[in-house]
Amino acid sequence: MSTRIHLEMELPEGLVDKTFEAELLKEFKEETALRLFKEGKVSSGFAARLMEVSRLEFLSLLQKKGIPFVDYTLEDFRNDREAMRAFEQESPGSTGDR
Repeated sequence: MSTRIHLEMELPEGLVDKTFEAELLKEFKEETALRLFKEGKVSSGFAARLMEVSRLEFLSLLQKKGIPFVDYTLEDFRNDREAMRAFEQESPGSTGDR
């Protein structure tokens, strides 16, 4: 099941041309995809499809907008560091001074 969003705005004739209309649609898709991605509701691949661009283009847009691609917390780092320490202690030939 999916949700379809319809936006409608009535403007005086001649105020908006097809180029402007296409730019508005592109910006709406971009802002929607970015927001859903930032909120963790969609993957980068799905967001790229919403925008009708490649995943690489979407990742470039994230970088340009200063939006992190991954949500890697200090807690994640600490857990990974502890896991690496435990692994090094269990590994044969480990020097333990890394």
